Amino acid sequence: MNLDKVSNEYLEKIFNIPAKKLTKLSIKILVLDDITTPILSINCSQTTLLDNEIYLVENLNSLSTFSNLNNRETMRQLRCIVYISNSDSSVDNLCKELHNPKYGEYQIFFNNSVSKIQMEKLATNDHYEVITSVINLYQDYIPLNKEFFYQSNQTFYSNPSNYLKHISQLESLAESISSLILSLDVDVDIFFQKNSNKLSKPLSLAVNRVLREAHKHNIGTAKKNKDTCVLIIDRFAFDPVTPLLQPWTYQSMINEYLSIDRYIVDMSNRNVDILKDEDANKNNNPIIFKQQQQLVLNPKEDTFFAKTMYSNYGDLNDSFQKYLDDYKFKMKNKKTINDLQDIKNFILQYPEFNKLSKNVTKHMAIISELDADLKKLNIWSLSELEQNVVTQIHNDQDFTEFLADIIKIIDDDITDFHYKLKLLLLFGLRNYSYLPKLLQSVELKMPSKSIEFVKSISKQYQLQSSKLSAQEKQKLQQETDVTTDFLSGLAKHFNRPATADTGVPHERNKDNIYMQYHSPLEKLIYSNNLLKDFETVDFNDKTLSSNDNTEISKNYKNYIIYIIGGITYEECRVVREFNTDFTYNQSGKKVFLGGTTILTTHNYLQQLEKFYT
Repeated sequence: MNLDKVSNEYLEKIFNIPAKKLTKLSIKILVLDDITTPILSINCSQTTLLDNEIYLVENLNSLSTFSNLNNRETMRQLRCIVYISNSDSSVDNLCKELHNPKYGEYQIFFNNSVSKIQMEKLATNDHYEVITSVINLYQDYIPLNKEFFYQSNQTFYSNPSNYLKHISQLESLAESISSLILSLDVDVDIFFQKNSNKLSKPLSLAVNRVLREAHKHNIGTAKKNKDTCVLIIDRFAFDPVTPLLQPWTYQSMINEYLSIDRYIVDMSNRNVDILKDEDANKNNNPIIFKQQQQLVLNPKEDTFFAKTMYSNYGDLNDSFQKYLDDYKFKMKNKKTINDLQDIKNFILQYPEFNKLSKNVTKHMAIISELDADLKKLNIWSLSELEQNVVTQIHNDQDFTEFLADIIKIIDDDITDFHYKLKLLLLFGLRNYSYLPKLLQSVELKMPSKSIEFVKSISKQYQLQSSKLSAQEKQKLQQETDVTTDFLSGLAKHFNRPATADTGVPHERNKDNIYMQYHSPLEKLIYSNNLLKDFETVDFNDKTLSSNDNTEISKNYKNYIIYIIGGITYEECRVVREFNTDFTYNQSGKKVFLGGTTILTTHNYLQQLEKFYT
């Protein structure tokens, strides 16, 4: 099971499909839509396209716009490969194109199953009989690498409220998850989170129905002894804390402060001098300038990034210093040219040296910008306090100790409001019984709307918590405000003793004050009873519940964990460490992690504001 391998196999199918009508010319045109463009671009470079004799890439929406023109310029001698989504809008645009086709042969690939009605629509509109093949692939997701993925359509998948409002979008999401399962060619059992009946259970049932329908049409492999299961999790009910904490590993920090989209980091709004190449842009062309400021961080091509993407900030700086020293050493040797052999060696090594030089410049620019942001935004102090708030408050004495630090941040005019609100929310989520005392101390220092937001989110999280009994949840639901009267009885549930077990067997980052918190995902994958808080549905949609799933957990070697609401790069790091941990994962279990989107502290806070208020 490897998502990179799946992507490569699909690309090979798309690029190497033989012509059926136009066999003389090997030149091909590739047509994509807005959904398949990011899917293909993250796994395919311009060089790969040229190697496969694809010299033009067009967008289906733009292409179909010109299909109504009578004097349309056509190239009927060329073959067109179409790779699009199975959405009705894309099928309609393709039908428009077929009315007056620009090319002579169309070989169509869909990234998921198409319906009988859609196939009939294509056949009806193919007046010139230019369609020579229609093939269904199963890649309605963006593969980040061999074990991580997220949804291809970010328009509505990034906001969970859409799934509750529109059943069709829930079904579409189920089809997307099913495409992942079918692309890996595995048969699975589906589990959903017990305390998330609004999201996890309906989605599990929907995925079950899609897979059942696929098996009826002999798509996918049905097995008696299944070694793979899917866990469908609701982000808010499972862990709203991790996406709010400041990240401290290289890839996650880049995403938080600079933003990374499909391996591209756009630094054009930063105006970084070190990235300017005046020789390549003598006329100060703004287009060339923007291209110079767009940095590619592809771990498949950038060995330094591949080694350091999950490194914490301290280890990252040590690694970069060694990388820089190595570059300086090679630079020094480069200048020593005494004879013909030295010249020959220099010419042979120049492409590699030039690549190294650009890579050093690229990472120096990124690390410099990250360092500047950490200082400017006071992240060092903020992050340490966040970690203390979520891990170190166990009693009244701890609360009193950290209260002064919290108020100091709230009073600081330089600290951005985003970080103040986030700090209060983290406190409420992890230390609900002390929230009234904290809000009483800061309510005059923060907008009343923000105070109500913190109360609302914190209360809703407790209501979904598996730690509370049904009676306690009912009593909490009846509370019109956060009061100390009822909350004093909840302290035993939410305030951990000072000697609390971390929930993980390893001691990684134990001395790192900025990475004290162990996420529920990390505790889950290291657990002996991984399925404890999950229920499953059989192939007839019947819910099967068990109090002890320890023995059931042993049946599975592969776990596909899907989080509704999104995943973080910090969680990707945790999964990568688990998959390569041969000390505490001796059974060789493998975890695949995916979600509706990639989260930062900013977009997750926005998600909470839209969905839960």
